[in-house]
Amino acid sequence: MTVIISVLVILLMLGVLITAHEAGHFLAARACRIKVREFAIGMGPAVYKRQKGENSTRFTLRALPIGGFCDMSEDEESDDSGHFRNKPLYQRVFVLLAGSLMNIALGFVLALVFFSAYIGMYVRLPVISTLLPGFPYGDQIQAGDRIVAIDGNAVRSYSELRFFLDRAGGAPLDFTLSRDGKRHKALGIERRVDDPAGSERKLYGFTFDDYEKVGFWQYLRISWENVGFYLRLVRISLGDIISGRESAGDVMGPVGLGSVVNDTLQPQDPQGNAVPLSERVMSLVNLAALITVNLAFINLLPIPALDGGRVLLALISAVLYKIRRRPLSAKVEGALHGGMFVLLLALMAVVFFNDIARIFRA
Repeated sequence: MTVIISVLVILLMLGVLITAHEAGHFLAARACRIKVREFAIGMGPAVYKRQKGENSTRFTLRALPIGGFCDMSEDEESDDSGHFRNKPLYQRVFVLLAGSLMNIALGFVLALVFFSAYIGMYVRLPVISTLLPGFPYGDQIQAGDRIVAIDGNAVRSYSELRFFLDRAGGAPLDFTLSRDGKRHKALGIERRVDDPAGSERKLYGFTFDDYEKVGFWQYLRISWENVGFYLRLVRISLGDIISGRESAGDVMGPVGLGSVVNDTLQPQDPQGNAVPLSERVMSLVNLAALITVNLAFINLLPIPALDGGRVLLALISAVLYKIRRRPLSAKVEGALHGGMFVLLLALMAVVFFNDIARIFRA
């Protein structure tokens, strides 16, 4: 599968996930009796329009499958009681948050699909099974201890454990362990195996060989925990970029994600082993779950032009109304959102060119 086809796949995937986000806004607006001027699937010129009456919502299907929008005229003034700006604060906040809530709900559904293959199987637990000979931290760590946090980051599954071990890059770690219902710390645990070919389960001098059979309730729990982990993963990654631990050039756009999709759907893994189609499809489902949770988190950031920024300005407007009996004007809000939207477009252009450069460097 070529990268071009993979990019088309990721654009279609993003279109579906963004449409779900906008559907969250739309359904919440309808529940609050807020008038929606237009609900669009896709962007660009309209290829199909449907509207029952002059004051009803116009539904459009647009030419480019790269998203959509729910137009509630948020940055306009109106005397209409059904207008967004004339509704109570709690309803406006609910409508603004509903898009991200829909993405999180969709992420949970996709996680249910992905982990459905695990029902009846056994999954490894973040429980220390054995200590290797010569292990020097026996006064802090014992076999049977469950790792519940690494450097303050909660660990609920073995996959989360692997992520934080890999992220450490061999640096000493502080573990929070659970033993006999009580928690204690193991500080400054250093990696014991430096050979990259060594088992990752032995890198710090202990192994993880305890398993749990996945029944129905474990299946639900694991799926929900996966959504929570993806939310934390976005927060951690964003924090690493802000702190300089990771480069902003590592951020991927649709082209970069298309390359990931291309790798995911290859019929063979890097070692030349055949990968069943069902496994490749499930990996794509898991990627979609990660992306939709990303969309939820990013949209909640308190930045103008994003839902979180709109919520912040709505709260500021409510405070100003209490103080001076006059809220923040729609014109000022519109200017803030419009200006930041231009900056976001510029950022998207930079990410796009970074994606292209990354492909040529590969």
